[in-house]
Amino acid sequence: MGVYNQLGGSPTFQDYLQNFDGEFSVAHLKLSAGQPGGHAITYPPENYVINITFDINILSQIPPLDVAGTMIHEMIHAEIFRKMMIAAQTGSLQPEDMTVAQQTAYVQNLQNNFPGIYDYYISRYHPNWDHQMMAQHYREIIKNALREFDPFQPEEVYEAIAWVGLMGEGDPSPTTGLPPYPTVAWSHDSQAQRLQILNTYNNFKNSNPRCQ
Repeated sequence: MGVYNQLGGSPTFQDYLQNFDGEFSVAHLKLSAGQPGGHAITYPPENYVINITFDINILSQIPPLDVAGTMIHEMIHAEIFRKMMIAAQTGSLQPEDMTVAQQTAYVQNLQNNFPGIYDYYISRYHPNWDHQMMAQHYREIIKNALREFDPFQPEEVYEAIAWVGLMGEGDPSPTTGLPPYPTVAWSHDSQAQRLQILNTYNNFKNSNPRCQ
């Protein structure tokens, strides 16, 4: 909770968090601990609640700034779901929970009000469409939150942590820096850039105290 409380002082993080505050919010946020199969996972909304589950065992093995990166990463996932809920006008995004008319209105609302989400989720859908979009358009937001959390790191550290979770599916190759299923944004970086980012991240993680 120490990292969460400190991150609460970040204007960038607060901008996202306040979207879930108040009785008039379309979505409510629930934070929990568990074993989601990674650092954390943000589940699709159910009954107007978006649940983010963190693996405390994993997060206790990495530095606080890295934990902060995980938190803002998941908060962006939640914000994307919140916008989709606005478009769907329902408490769930499962098509089977919508009528045909609701599904049609949902897609039209995405196209009219959230064209970026529509582009990635509808026009050129990919199973990890959200990470594709975040890798291309949200890394600067993550970096801003990291700077606000800890303003004393070199820029390359913020850049490296912002890439965590946005490189693609699977472990990056030590030769190319590419995972088996890379995001488009990560694959567009040069091999030298990818390897430098991975090296920066690993050096930071291994040379800084773990989160307590």
